[in-house]
Amino acid sequence: LQLYIAASSYPSSQPLINQSISLLQELAERSGKNTYMGALDADKLVYTYKYKPRSSILTAAGIGERKDLHCTALGKILIAFQSDSERARLVENLALDPHTEHTITDRSRFRQEIKESRERGYAVDRMELDEHTFCIAAPVINAGGIAEMAVSLSYLYDSSVDIESEARGILEVAGQLSSQLQLPGGMYV
Repeated sequence: LQLYIAASSYPSSQPLINQSISLLQELAERSGKNTYMGALDADKLVYTYKYKPRSSILTAAGIGERKDLHCTALGKILIAFQSDSERARLVENLALDPHTEHTITDRSRFRQEIKESRERGYAVDRMELDEHTFCIAAPVINAGGIAEMAVSLSYLYDSSVDIESEARGILEVAGQLSSQLQLPGGMYV
């Protein structure tokens, strides 16, 4: 709702915002998991939308909250789909502070994580921000190939989860939003 209100002052963005809300709510209700949308804000992730389905017991970040990029799936995928120079700057200069024992704090391991996230088209946070959550995020890409925002699915960690299967839903949402973003006259074209 807060995202909708903020976006309503930018009429050209309204169709994408409406579609984002609809798709993320539908995925959350179907999967029983929280969905989020976020964007880069300086060298941080800012959450711009959150939906918690009735069946979810997890609540994590709130709208407007800022988090480190290196320990969130949203942050990692936003880095992975920046220009080569911006991606390199972020990978080499971000502080890789530990949040849990699972947080990637080694620069070369982080560089590899970003490379793999870009190659597969989604990023994963395996209890890196907090000890109990697992997230999968995919980029919403503009016509220039840059992630303007990203969307994610978040839930309590479960080692038996089939990551590729879970990723399909969030990749589908991101693909639909990317297509909308890339339309002539789209929000960022």
